[in-house]
Amino acid sequence: MIKFRSVSQSIEVEQFRNLTGRVDFGSGVNVLYGNNGQGKTNWLEAIQLLAHARSFRTRHLHEAVAFGESHAAIVGLVHQGDAIDRELRIAIQRNTRQTFVNAKRESLTRYLAQLHAVWFTADELEVVRGGPEARRNFLDRGVVSLHSPYAQTITDYNKVLKQKKRLLDQSADARITLPELTDLVAPWNQQLVSFERADSSRAQQICPFD
Repeated sequence: MIKFRSVSQSIEVEQFRNLTGRVDFGSGVNVLYGNNGQGKTNWLEAIQLLAHARSFRTRHLHEAVAFGESHAAIVGLVHQGDAIDRELRIAIQRNTRQTFVNAKRESLTRYLAQLHAVWFTADELEVVRGGPEARRNFLDRGVVSLHSPYAQTITDYNKVLKQKKRLLDQSADARITLPELTDLVAPWNQQLVSFERADSSRAQQICPFD
């Protein structure tokens, strides 16, 4: 199930899984129907990719490129506000993606503000029955959909976390004493605390806690 804030007027795909073609949307509720294996889920995946530049089916975007092809593209016409139309484009080649707005290359942070979509699949049940990582990812997606610059905060946070982990792994091999290790990781801990504060503040603004 996908719900739009902005109105997607059409979506066109090229060499995306088993699809090449275009769908024009009408006003109100639009329903995709057809026999099994005809590409209904692929169209939903294309819409979600157009909105969020990521797939709910795979982390490896090259898997979404049609068999035997080297690239794929998704283009959508989006209507926002008072007669504001924008053309969004996602280009996939190997495992990389490029994002465009009105044929101009845009950073992911700016691109994510163009179209909002909410998808619900069986995997989302992991938010309830899975571990804390699933719940964290769920909240992160929600914040990004309402405040796209937060995507950069997530990227920076994960980089610092990986750097800290690498330092801890190297320290184990180097037999560093505990006081020395505490001094080494202190700068990384300070950065992580800063990110956590920004994270908590943004979440509080979007979903106030009692």
